[in-house]
Amino acid sequence: MANGWTGKLLRLNLTTKTATVEDNKYNEEWLGGMGLGYAIMHDEVPVGTDPAAPEMKMVMAAGPLTGAGAPCSGRTNITLYSPVTEKPLVVDAHMGGHFGPQIKYCGYDAIIIEGAADSLTWVKINDDKVEFNDASEFAGMGTREMNKVLGQQVGSEYTLCLNGIAGENKVRMSVLLNDVNHAAGVGTGYVWGCKNLKAIAIYGTGAVHVADPMKALNLYKYQLTELIGANNNHVVPSTQQSWNEYVSWTRWQGGEGKEWEQGIGGPVPTGEQNPADPTAVGKRTNVGNYFFGKDTDLLYKKNVKNGGCAHCPIRCVNQVHIEELGDYGLEKDVSAVCFATSHTNGFYPAGTHSFTTEGDQSLVLGYHIAQVMDDYGLWCGYGEMDNYFSFCWKNGIFEKVLPAEEYAEIPWDLMKDGDPRWADEMIKRISTKQGEFATLGEGAWRVVTKWGLPENFYDQSMKFILPKLGVGLHHSSESMGQVGALINILFNRDPMCHTHQNCIGNGLPNEVIQSVLDGMFGEGAFTAQGNYTPMTQARAKWAKWAIVRNNVHDMATLCNWVWPMIFSPLKERGYKGDTSLEAQLISATTGVEYTEEQVDFIAEKVLQLHRAMTALEMGSANLRQDHDPLSAWVFDRDPDKEAFTPGTSKLDRADFEVALDMFYTEFGWDVATGIPTRATLEKFGLGNVADELAAAGLLPA
Repeated sequence: MANGWTGKLLRLNLTTKTATVEDNKYNEEWLGGMGLGYAIMHDEVPVGTDPAAPEMKMVMAAGPLTGAGAPCSGRTNITLYSPVTEKPLVVDAHMGGHFGPQIKYCGYDAIIIEGAADSLTWVKINDDKVEFNDASEFAGMGTREMNKVLGQQVGSEYTLCLNGIAGENKVRMSVLLNDVNHAAGVGTGYVWGCKNLKAIAIYGTGAVHVADPMKALNLYKYQLTELIGANNNHVVPSTQQSWNEYVSWTRWQGGEGKEWEQGIGGPVPTGEQNPADPTAVGKRTNVGNYFFGKDTDLLYKKNVKNGGCAHCPIRCVNQVHIEELGDYGLEKDVSAVCFATSHTNGFYPAGTHSFTTEGDQSLVLGYHIAQVMDDYGLWCGYGEMDNYFSFCWKNGIFEKVLPAEEYAEIPWDLMKDGDPRWADEMIKRISTKQGEFATLGEGAWRVVTKWGLPENFYDQSMKFILPKLGVGLHHSSESMGQVGALINILFNRDPMCHTHQNCIGNGLPNEVIQSVLDGMFGEGAFTAQGNYTPMTQARAKWAKWAIVRNNVHDMATLCNWVWPMIFSPLKERGYKGDTSLEAQLISATTGVEYTEEQVDFIAEKVLQLHRAMTALEMGSANLRQDHDPLSAWVFDRDPDKEAFTPGTSKLDRADFEVALDMFYTEFGWDVATGIPTRATLEKFGLGNVADELAAAGLLPA
């Protein structure tokens, strides 16, 4: 058996209900995960294939580090054509939990799902044994109940990947979930729903072989005692401890006097967390308290424990007990990561009220919303749905587009009263496609188009970055200016890239961050938050590296919330991390020696393929014009301030055109069109893709 890779792919054909195993011919060329998914989609799914068609395929892939024990490697990369954009464009979704390792333990690098069953089906995978089963008993069942019912049938050793009610009903904004709340968005549930696939239960008894176990183990120890911080590479604690020079409000929340007050058996102290003690890493991160409790420690008062993904010491998932929800007959024990808080104002635009502690409404409402969305399998699009719901409410759109009878029957008073039960009502209507209101589940582009929202919707909401696609932002121009904005143009969904974001708010002073980034990419790479400066070539290099390294993580498969190790908590290291660690781990695991530059080259190859596939899928000979233009609000926000003045994140139009020139140049793309040139594609061994672009009349001259 190969090291790191298993060398095998499992193909599930739902039409014929057959499973076949084949050699993985993509191994070293595409590394795994995202690379494997894009290569298979390019080779097997024709441009323009409807995501609802049986011919649509989905690749659920794990990289060479997943299942091998590398810290923060419990990831699955899922590649498909997006059902959310106007045209089907290639995208990838990402899922934590334990599903990815189980794929590897069963002896596969990826599962390819194709065809469509004639009735609702679930699949059981145990090593080389695959069963297709009738799932009619699970029809209309939410993910939480199905976790219990199916879990009891197959046994607790199985990991369940489930399609909720939204995906089953072919709601485009739907997710797949495993381990209760580890979700993969961008319409993955919709594709399963169109294939009549309700669940995969998977359990493997094999192992991922590591070429040099002692080298790998020493690298793990090195990471856990010298490099790793908390979630989002936050390397400065929020409390003064015996060892730290700096204190800042970060996701590194633990320390003396901080307790998980609802701990099973009594409060759990988090205590001193010296970086030299790897056993204390799991008590550092408290994402919820970072958002809620600077003055009140609200989340610590509710915290039972922290959960997380396979092989990850960070433990991002707050598992909390919220007694206030019981007053409404709702489940009091809930869990979520960081985004629950952001739903509250969007889904309660008429206002909210505190419950038992001043300012606790976002906690109570947000965690409940997150739980209900996960149960139904509904995707918020990283805040996208929240924003167009709020816009429609504030601008009287619902009165115009909903039939009068439907508008009258919706209990709007629950929303106006800040009642948690509004989430149950709203999410149920969307997930079950109940009435015109359910259009909210079709994604921004279809909401705007069908309901005739005003042309300036994207600018008024200030939450959408690519108006031609209806794509929401994710750490965009507000995150390092041109760097974040450039990263947000590359994918056909929010980019899910935290590489650059992890350099913000990690607690280190700007001068330390600047010294590290400018040292890596050249003078002018760093620009302070809200105090941006005009574009530099060093900043273009930094933006390119950030998204390329994101791809390394989605190929390996590692968590980009934590990786790369750009910074360290240690003063004696000058707070500088080690960005070669991914390559070192891949080498130790697979036995194939990779330099940092070689790993980045493979990751960039995926970006080159993605860019070319996007041009083909859009039929565009000019992605700069047809794909990449930013929403106007990026340049027009803060009208009383000029760009490049302190206190604003607005960008300058002319400067951003310069940024695009520099960025395209770094990638070897035609500056006028933003499409890879033949020379660039051939450099990455993609001459056949250049031929496809040429045949379609899309290859730059």
